Amino acid sequence: MNKLKFILFLCVCFISISLFSQQNTGKKNDAMILVKVVVVDKQGDPLPGASVKVSGKAQGVISDEKGRLSLWVDRNSLLVFSYIGMQQKSIKVTKPLSGVITLEDNVVSLDQVVVRGTRQRGRDQGS
Repeated sequence: MNKLKFILFLCVCFISISLFSQQNTGKKNDAMILVKVVVVDKQGDPLPGASVKVSGKAQGVISDEKGRLSLWVDRNSLLVFSYIGMQQKSIKVTKPLSGVITLEDNVVSLDQVVVRGTRQRGRDQGS
């Protein structure tokens, strides 16, 4: 009986230690910086679904329907903002970043266009 109580006591101690070690204190590391921006186009319209990726890491987020996004990054991180049809924009983060990020149109002209079509003939079958 005493052995069972002792084992149960050890289990409770290990569980409480593991829970305490996972507890979030709400503070970020001093080397972490908050980036909270709105991604817009040249006309100031928000870009929903714009992405920002931390260069060299598997960390990134996508903006909401109003173009807003926020994330914590390491100091001196290089952020790459991108959106379909827009030029990428890279920003090095050395202090908290907030405000508006404007992406420019990526205008590309085509020098040739090839149009190809096919035609099928249908056959009427009478009875």
